[in-house]
Amino acid sequence: MRILQSSFLVAFFLLFHLNVLGQVFGHPKIENYTKRDYQGGTEVYEIGQLPDGSIVCANNNGLLVKRSNDWNCLPQPNNTILRSIEVAGDSVFVGGQSELGYFKRVEHEWLYTSLVGLLPEGFGFEDVWEIDLIGDELFFRTSKNVLWLHQGVLEVLVNSESTLTHSWTTGDTIYVATNEKVLTVCSGGEVSEHSILGAPSYMIPYEGKEIWIYEHGDLVTSEAKNLELNIASLLRNKSVLEVVSYEDGYVFCTREHGLIITDKRLDYQVIYDISHGLRRNHINNVFIDDNGYLWVGTNNGLSYIQESSPFRFFQVDGDLKGPGHSFAWFNGERYFGTSNGLYKTSSTIFEPQFSSVKGAEGQVWNLHEINDELFICHHRGVLIYDGQRISSIEGLEGGWIVLPVEGNDNVLMVGHYNGISLIQKENEKWSLMDVPSPVQESCRIGSIDEDGFYWFSHPYRGAWRIELDTSSWTMEVANFFNEEDEFPSSYHINVSNINDQMIFTAETGLFTFDSNDLKITSLDSVFSNHDLNRRFLKVFDGEGDDFFLLNQKSLEYFSVRDKALSKDWKVYVLDGIKDRFNAGFEFMLPFDDQHYLLGCDEGFALMNTKMLGHYAKEEPRLDVEMNSQADDADELVIRCSNTDELATQMVSPKFARVQFSYSSNSFHMLDRLHIATKMIGVEDDWVLDEGIMSREFSSLEPGHYEFHVKAMNSAGEIISSVVLPFDLEPHWYSSNWAKCAWIFIGLIAIALLVLLPQNRFAKERQQIKVESAKEINLQKHEAEVIMDKMRADQLNSELQYKNKELASVTMHIVQKGEILQKIMKTLKTIDVDNTDKAKKEVRKLVKLISSDVRLDNHWEQFERRFDSVHVNFLQRLRESYPVLPPNDHKLCAYLRMN
Repeated sequence: MRILQSSFLVAFFLLFHLNVLGQVFGHPKIENYTKRDYQGGTEVYEIGQLPDGSIVCANNNGLLVKRSNDWNCLPQPNNTILRSIEVAGDSVFVGGQSELGYFKRVEHEWLYTSLVGLLPEGFGFEDVWEIDLIGDELFFRTSKNVLWLHQGVLEVLVNSESTLTHSWTTGDTIYVATNEKVLTVCSGGEVSEHSILGAPSYMIPYEGKEIWIYEHGDLVTSEAKNLELNIASLLRNKSVLEVVSYEDGYVFCTREHGLIITDKRLDYQVIYDISHGLRRNHINNVFIDDNGYLWVGTNNGLSYIQESSPFRFFQVDGDLKGPGHSFAWFNGERYFGTSNGLYKTSSTIFEPQFSSVKGAEGQVWNLHEINDELFICHHRGVLIYDGQRISSIEGLEGGWIVLPVEGNDNVLMVGHYNGISLIQKENEKWSLMDVPSPVQESCRIGSIDEDGFYWFSHPYRGAWRIELDTSSWTMEVANFFNEEDEFPSSYHINVSNINDQMIFTAETGLFTFDSNDLKITSLDSVFSNHDLNRRFLKVFDGEGDDFFLLNQKSLEYFSVRDKALSKDWKVYVLDGIKDRFNAGFEFMLPFDDQHYLLGCDEGFALMNTKMLGHYAKEEPRLDVEMNSQADDADELVIRCSNTDELATQMVSPKFARVQFSYSSNSFHMLDRLHIATKMIGVEDDWVLDEGIMSREFSSLEPGHYEFHVKAMNSAGEIISSVVLPFDLEPHWYSSNWAKCAWIFIGLIAIALLVLLPQNRFAKERQQIKVESAKEINLQKHEAEVIMDKMRADQLNSELQYKNKELASVTMHIVQKGEILQKIMKTLKTIDVDNTDKAKKEVRKLVKLISSDVRLDNHWEQFERRFDSVHVNFLQRLRESYPVLPPNDHKLCAYLRMN
């Protein structure tokens, strides 16, 4: 691995200086990952980081990729051990046994491309031990060769008979060590030989010189002089496998003795090994990520050191790891009270030596340095330590707390298991005073207010205000407060003196004591911009007017700032530390000018106050991926992070069923992030993630959507967010042009629906008309036939009638002829001589002739009937022959009638 000299490490070293060089002792949080975690091989050889923050590692089984809480192991095609990696943009170049190439993430899949085909035919190699990037050129070191990849061409740059044992990069130069010499390789493929003798492991610059480090820890200058430095004696006879540099310091990876950190002068500062929480002492590689945290590859897994965290942890009782309960400075030494006894140290270096104080074994609850004596509140009572020996006070069982008495150094008040007592010092010996206790409850939590009153609280009873009469040495309860007063209940009441004001925690909210009205009042109005509708466990005093609030989720730091007429504060939410407190016995005390000491469930923690602002306001990286969940496709649609300015994306309608995956590669913040999501266009409320880190939506309608992801601290403050906006396009049959087409088709359909029936109706009407006309004509014809028949029948009837009339006329004529014959016959028989008889006969003839005349009057009627039957025969006869007399007309009529 090369020595790193990157600009981004400057920020890390600034934090490192605050954390390490200014740190007295303690170690940051260390997380270890084994092959069971990453589902890969045992050994981790080399580590890098992708632009999105993902960590990549060379491993026995392939390339390990860590994104958020997920691991992925990507083998090479020949499934050999992966020895080396180099990140170049979004590609990871890898080297294994007889194989080299690169992985690249395409959409949501990793694809591998081999580069072996670029080598000369027949060229073989074994393991690729190192890959270095200079500009856009890549150099691969195998056991015998240096391969040079540039402009898509892979050349054999060095072909050595000797084994190439080490290589590292300084600036733009790659140093390659063999068993006999050192070669330098520069950009452009220039190779030269260095004058240094032997086979060093690394070279680092030191005060204008070059210091060569050999495998067994010897440090030699370019003048071939051995250096006698602190680090030299520490490294001697230790195998140095790697050296990584950053702005003002170095990290040494050793085979047997873990990780050693020095400053720029090579003075030893920090060591990390198994005793400090590392997985193994055999360190193959160390990598410093973008946030200044250390990733350590060992021969049995991977370790993650949160070096830039403001919290550092330590135990004073070795492997016992008892909870930390108290701390005090006494006689220039630091004393730590634990559940396993009292321990002390006088060391101010990183690795102090702790020793137990004899006679104080067992549970130590509290420590108080008063008038050059150390009072040890112990489960056996109250012990007094003068630096040499420990004495006890007879009659006290189980001491919780010791409070001074104003104006009298020889009397102290003690809160113990059974109430409150006074102790006094007479003849250099402390003894119990015969003063009745006004409280018959355990008094573990106590403080003194500015008026000299003593306050004690019980987590399940309430709070007592005790008045001490120093003239008569009597104590009485001045006031007692519980749920009948302002407190919401009698539970979880804890009292503290913060800047000469008594502050109470309760089941919910914060309260204070109003000495004028002698009552408990809420602090809601004072903390109007802060949510007090929560349970606070304890209040801790800070530097100046600053203070700390411990709630059920986090520690909150109130940095108070004076204004013209009032005080204001800036609140920092410190997640990730609350669960380390010793529950129920939380304490926090100043340690030095920039650190506070916290009691933890395993030992103690040091908190660097200079780093709290950065720690609390650090913005984690958030990444969001939108993947299609279509039945026939599973592809990445959109990827973005909170560092991107993403415009609205157009998404195909086939992605109406999608899955959003969100993650954070700010690994040091994962345990203190609360993720919530919301899909604008689908839901109105935020959905708190329960560790799944993905959400799926189906049957999305075309339209505009925004997928929001926010990371919050335990107080609900948004510390990072990302928005992925997209427009789900309508299906082709719902697009604008399709809508126009549908409208056009609809209009045509409507027109057809209207016109076709009309045309059909018209045709039907026409057909009906034709058929009606036919029917009418038929009916008319039938009517005409009927009429003709009727007329014919009528004519026949009329003709018959007229024929009857004609027949009657004819009969009349026949009768007339007969009458005439009868007249003739009668005339012949008339006797003219007989006048009377002749007259009588003549009268009969006259009468007969008269009746015949009446018949003649029917001629005109006969003519009309005759002409109607014989088509105006008589009329045409008269017109044609006007001179014919009427009798001829009659004759012609008779002839016509035959």
